[in-house]
Amino acid sequence: MNDGIDKRPDHNDFRDSSELKKLEFSGIRKNSITDEIEIWILGEIKEKVHRSQVLVNPKAVEEALARVLALDDVKFFTAN
Repeated sequence: MNDGIDKRPDHNDFRDSSELKKLEFSGIRKNSITDEIEIWILGEIKEKVHRSQVLVNPKAVEEALARVLALDDVKFFTAN
């Protein structure tokens, strides 16, 4: 009997790579198992940035997005 208790959230952070590939997911996903930020384009991981990279270079994710999306300057803004 499945009473819904073991149902995982319907969110891309909880889907596995094969599901994201099948859905042709495009976006940014935090993989909590590998501790990486993944940049996906049409179901393919284009770049991964590990947490340790961000500790050394706080702009590592911004730089990865700039490379993947062929942009000159990417900046994240945070609300105060």
